[in-house]
Amino acid sequence: MTSAKKGETLADTLSCMECYGDVAVLRHWDDDAVTEAVGRSSKALVLGGGSGHDVTAALGDLLVLINGGYLGDGGGDAGADDAVPVSKEGGKTLVISIVGDCTDGNSPIDEFLILLCKYMAGSADSAPSMVNVRVCCPDGKGLDRDTVDFVRARDDGMFKLDEYRGDDDDDVEQFVKESIEMGGILYQCHGASVELPEAPEGMSILYGNGGKDDESNRQAQCRLNARMAIYKLLLA
Repeated sequence: MTSAKKGETLADTLSCMECYGDVAVLRHWDDDAVTEAVGRSSKALVLGGGSGHDVTAALGDLLVLINGGYLGDGGGDAGADDAVPVSKEGGKTLVISIVGDCTDGNSPIDEFLILLCKYMAGSADSAPSMVNVRVCCPDGKGLDRDTVDFVRARDDGMFKLDEYRGDDDDDVEQFVKESIEMGGILYQCHGASVELPEAPEGMSILYGNGGKDDESNRQAQCRLNARMAIYKLLLA
């Protein structure tokens, strides 16, 4: 920011950074700047910017579910049988409840759900037989319609997507209460209008823009691990 105030362009900054490493990481609020960076950079460039979301964060959030045993035998501390409630049909149903502003750049919900769909397509037998995604957000702050179409277009019957309006705090509080009772995953997007309680045993709370408990620390570590894995892949 200091260099930019002195008149240094993004192209100048990238030229300087490329002298010190083989990979550049860019987060920027301007789509035009991201486009410029892609065209200018001669080294590997990892993007987490523009007006869209940080895909590396979505990878990290998916890693939380894998390590926690929510998606089957992921090698985490929590076993799938403990983390995933059993449906009436006898199969395992994972409930993912999402509350807040899904359009916020710090909450990669669209990318997270698309990655989850693709991961589940090749998952093991121990994975949930059904994923129930529940979304509660203010009007105009919901999932991208392309994401909704992508999830609902799956022909294996594995995903169920329910959308709720969250313009009123009372409605949001009721949604959160029901989510706690259902268990599974509660994802708080940046800008959620209500304070979330501590997660009960057997449930995890994820945060679009950082939280205040041990669970958010584990989420931050998973996001970091996902980014480092991408860097390692680019440098291999």
